[in-house]
Amino acid sequence: MITTQENKLIYTFNQETVLIEPWGKNAIRVRAIKQAAFPEENWALTQPCGHTAAITQTERYAQMENGNLTARITSGGKLTVYNSRGEKLLEEYARNRRDVLDPKCSAIEVEAREFRPIPGGDYHLTARFESLDPNEKIFGMGQYQQPHLNLKRYGSRTCTPQFAGFGAVSAVQPWLRTAVE
Repeated sequence: MITTQENKLIYTFNQETVLIEPWGKNAIRVRAIKQAAFPEENWALTQPCGHTAAITQTERYAQMENGNLTARITSGGKLTVYNSRGEKLLEEYARNRRDVLDPKCSAIEVEAREFRPIPGGDYHLTARFESLDPNEKIFGMGQYQQPHLNLKRYGSRTCTPQFAGFGAVSAVQPWLRTAVE
């Protein structure tokens, strides 16, 4: 179910809640939980500004337009982000049967957001995204200390970057996506 509340899009399904909100002139913030309510702590690197986004909703999806970005979440929960020209910038990797009209509908049941319980009531969230551009590079904090920064494509092998906080690796997980023209 998709609802709107105070300039925010809220998707709920099967005890999961996804919150999409404007976070600056050309930015959005996406949070997901499997708890009753979002924590009061902000936990963001920047403070929200009072920017108002345009929200539209249809039977199949809802979308938020904020500056040059449009975030669309389907009734099946798949999130896609577009630029001002309508080009896909980011798409969640979901292979399930929640939306049978999705061209990537599949029986393998891979969720875009996978929650694993942690003792004490918290969850570990794994978020999966599609690679849309073979020339893009992904860099982020939390990578292993090694000389290969662009783990998306190293040599002829395709790699999956892991941004995780372990011991000597940073626990802060911001990341940067670039597309080479």
